[in-house]
Amino acid sequence: MKITTTILIALATCSAHAATIIGFEAESGALGSEYSTGADGTALGGTYIEHINDAFPFGANQPNTDSFTVSYDLNLAAGTYDVYVKMRFPSNGEDSFFIATNFGDTDPTVTADWLKIENIPAYGTYGGISEFTWSNPLAATLTTTGGPVTWEIGAREAGNDIDAFAFVLTGESVTATDLDNAVIASIPEPSTTALLGLGGLALILRRRK
Repeated sequence: MKITTTILIALATCSAHAATIIGFEAESGALGSEYSTGADGTALGGTYIEHINDAFPFGANQPNTDSFTVSYDLNLAAGTYDVYVKMRFPSNGEDSFFIATNFGDTDPTVTADWLKIENIPAYGTYGGISEFTWSNPLAATLTTTGGPVTWEIGAREAGNDIDAFAFVLTGESVTATDLDNAVIASIPEPSTTALLGLGGLALILRRRK
C-alpha cells in the first residue's frame, strides 16, 4: 500500500455556462519515478509531465508499480464527475495512459481498477498533436460523497505530455477556455508563493534562536 505524502491541492471551482469545474495542473501531484516534468511556455503554468518509459510489460493493462503512477489529493463537492485531460502526443500515436476508475489509493496491479485511455476522439486516431489540447470527457465518471479524496493516473506509453486535468459535474457543458481558466485559477499567485517562502524562512530562523 502506497503512502501518499502529497500536500492537499488548492483547487479552483469556476462557474461558467452553469458548470462546476475543478481544474489542476498535472505536475501538482506526487509523481512516481517513471514520470518527469518538462518546461514549455505553451503549457498552463509553464510546466507539464511526461512518461519516461513504457509500462512493463509493454501493452500492460495496468501500471503494475507505484513508480508508474501519479497521485492527486483533491477536495471535491459531492457528485458525479466527468474527467477531462489537456495533453499532446507525437505522430506515432503513443497516446495511451491509465486513470483510476475510483477514488482512493489504487492498487497498480489490479486491472479492474484502471481504465486505459487511448485514441481520444478530440485528437483523432493516431494522428498526433503538437499542441496541448483538451479532450472530450474521458470514458469514465467518478462519484464521491464529497470531501478530501485521492485520485491517480498511470503511465502506459512513453512519448505523451500531460498538462492538466479537470473534473466537471456530469451533464454540465464546458469550453476549452472554461477549463483553462479553472486550471489557471488554481495556480498560486507569485506573491502568495513568496509569502509562503518567507513564512518558512522565518520559522527556520526562529528555531535557530
